[in-house]
Amino acid sequence: MKLLGSSPLYSLIYIITDAVASGDPLYLSEADLALGSDVFEYQSHTDQLHQRNEAGEAYLTLKPIVEVEADLKRSIDKLGGRNLAFAYPYGVYQEEQRQVLEDIGFQLAFTVEYKKASQAEHMLEIPRISVFPEDTLEDFKLKFN
Repeated sequence: MKLLGSSPLYSLIYIITDAVASGDPLYLSEADLALGSDVFEYQSHTDQLHQRNEAGEAYLTLKPIVEVEADLKRSIDKLGGRNLAFAYPYGVYQEEQRQVLEDIGFQLAFTVEYKKASQAEHMLEIPRISVFPEDTLEDFKLKFN
């Protein structure tokens, strides 16, 4: 993982790889990825499975496991083979999806459980404290102190 400038912080962005070429300003473009590549490491947030159905259920847990595996492999391919880390869409997963991550070589996976991680966590079930664009520097400090 890459250090954030001269600070001791690592900077990693999870990419919905199918959205990169979408032209939607909500998502990073190929040009954005290239511009940030000296500071940010890019990892998978799926290719096309970062969605919910009308009932609010995450596609990652609804789709057949072969479709999940194919989606994750497409995402890895679009990221140039990067499969160090994964962020579960909406933090939702079951043992079956976690096993696919392990089988295709992911070493780390992050949930949306809001707490500081410890060494006791399973490496494919790591909680995280999210940082959002609207967070101020004070918000950031409060989250990590």
